[in-house]
Amino acid sequence: MAAPCPPIERVVIAGGGTAGWMAAALLAKTLGPRLRICLVESAQIGAIGVGEATIPPIRLFNDALGLDEHDLLRRTGGTYKLGIEFRGWGRLGDCYMHAFGDIGRDLGMGPFHQYWLRSLREGNDDRLWDYFVNERAALAGRFDPAEQLPGSPLAGIQYAFHFDASRYALYLRAFSERLGVERIEGNILQAGRRPADGLIQALAEPKLLKFVTGRRERFWQGNCVALGLAAGFLEPLESTSIHLIQRGISRLLHLFPDQGFAPATIDEYNRQSLFEFDRIRDFLILHYKATERDDSAFWRACRELPAPESLLHRLALFRAGGWVCRDLGELFTEAAWLQVMLGQNVQPQGHHPVADVLSRTQLKRYLRDLKTIIRGAVARMPEHEAYVLAHCAAEPQGDDQTEACAPS
Repeated sequence: MAAPCPPIERVVIAGGGTAGWMAAALLAKTLGPRLRICLVESAQIGAIGVGEATIPPIRLFNDALGLDEHDLLRRTGGTYKLGIEFRGWGRLGDCYMHAFGDIGRDLGMGPFHQYWLRSLREGNDDRLWDYFVNERAALAGRFDPAEQLPGSPLAGIQYAFHFDASRYALYLRAFSERLGVERIEGNILQAGRRPADGLIQALAEPKLLKFVTGRRERFWQGNCVALGLAAGFLEPLESTSIHLIQRGISRLLHLFPDQGFAPATIDEYNRQSLFEFDRIRDFLILHYKATERDDSAFWRACRELPAPESLLHRLALFRAGGWVCRDLGELFTEAAWLQVMLGQNVQPQGHHPVADVLSRTQLKRYLRDLKTIIRGAVARMPEHEAYVLAHCAAEPQGDDQTEACAPS
């Protein structure tokens, strides 16, 4: 048996901002005692963007670090986010929400939306969103972080955050430095490679880098992993930028190598990253492809936009019978695909026969009871603004932003 390669003892993170400090924080929290972590950044290089919207998986990242949610929102000027509203995407004047969380409640082997589709053919004029807790709460200006609606089997609100990304980076910087991460103020110009194997072994000052939108063909090369904008950039329509940073860091942690940098490990990281980027790409393109607008050259071009075969297949499946099929590990849920397709007037020809098992009376009672539970639960929730003011109102910011954004 070959002797094992020695473990990695040092990690250098080139660049700060949200991506750099998220990487530093998670690596320090999980591998800190056995790693020396150094982050190089320059205060002279400004951050790209300020405000940032997230999606619910950000809570998993913050929980992994053990962050206090209320303290985080106070320090970053944040609030809660329940979904994303789209105005005028399907037709001029249309409006729908991509609300986070679950829709209605599945019944037996049948997805909820199949029963709802059947009910439309029997005269029901309820919107799909009438059965979304998040949409109902968002439009009513209500919020409650409870995981389950009181006194019911329905899940509670699934939420994310809006916050100042620059302050989030400063918050994670303070967190990371407390765990021993070393910050070096400076610029990086070039990378020195080790002659024997081409691995990066030295960094000096930076130069301007130009890039185009899209993604890299390889995210991990040798002993260098690209995260954030270094890895790629997708249209921020569905708030996936920070999520892709989070997933890249989590994937690296899961596949963290030794000094041998096994090709199989690197190939798997790249395979998973490509899959994730491409599936998110499909979901984003759907918003543009599934438009009926023809009132401008822009929207006409969107309708004629060539779409990936994988997206065309999804659309064909949905139109055939309301089927939403996902590959294991995809980010966007069936509920997310449903909302965009139905919100932009992509209509199925029928529904699954499992929905026909109920009698008409049973179906009406089932839908009525769900609406009653959701309506009552939302009415009892605190007002969104009142909840924020009571638990996580933003603190005034002084001159020292680094100190002001540090965790309590």
